[in-house]
Amino acid sequence: MLILIVEVSLYSQSFTLGLKAGPNFTNITGYNSIVSEYRQSINVSAFAFAPISKNIDGLFELSYEQKGFNYSLQDISNSMRTEGERIYDYLTLPVGFKYNFGKKLKPYAKIGIFLAILLDAKDIATETNYAVSPPVENSWDESIMYKTETIDLGIFFGFGIQYQFSSKFILLIEGNLKSGLMLLEPDQILVEEMRHKSFLLNIGFGYILNK
Repeated sequence: MLILIVEVSLYSQSFTLGLKAGPNFTNITGYNSIVSEYRQSINVSAFAFAPISKNIDGLFELSYEQKGFNYSLQDISNSMRTEGERIYDYLTLPVGFKYNFGKKLKPYAKIGIFLAILLDAKDIATETNYAVSPPVENSWDESIMYKTETIDLGIFFGFGIQYQFSSKFILLIEGNLKSGLMLLEPDQILVEEMRHKSFLLNIGFGYILNK
């Protein structure tokens, strides 16, 4: 990261600050004991990038991301069914590189790493007992911070298009794939290994600052 900052400061005559937001489509790897499905959530980011060569920008972001998954679980006798969702809120700091094609209208690809700090983690679910008539439901909304790893490290890559519609403003639309590398519940020996994975769509605006 320090090398990237030095490269930006030496080369760049301008840099861009902006905001972007959009939906997340998130799930986990592992956890075979529960059938997990993608969950739609949100992400909001402040970003900054600056040239470090003719076609490459250094990229920094500060993001709020909501990750998680929907799940369902049914016992062998089919008398008990649980349906719910896990929700994880993160403050995320991605850093990487952005390779630009073109001039005014710029398709681009980007790649990098991220650090994610856990802000909150919840399990919200309803358990239904079909062994009695009428069926009995038991619902909960509880914190799972105590068993969730507070830090996640991961990698990302993405593609987008950037359009400079005035001398100072840009519009960008992009998609990103993110994969966490840390175990989500490292001390829980009765579950499969879980790691975050997500696909993010964003639209945003940037303001170009010149030195």
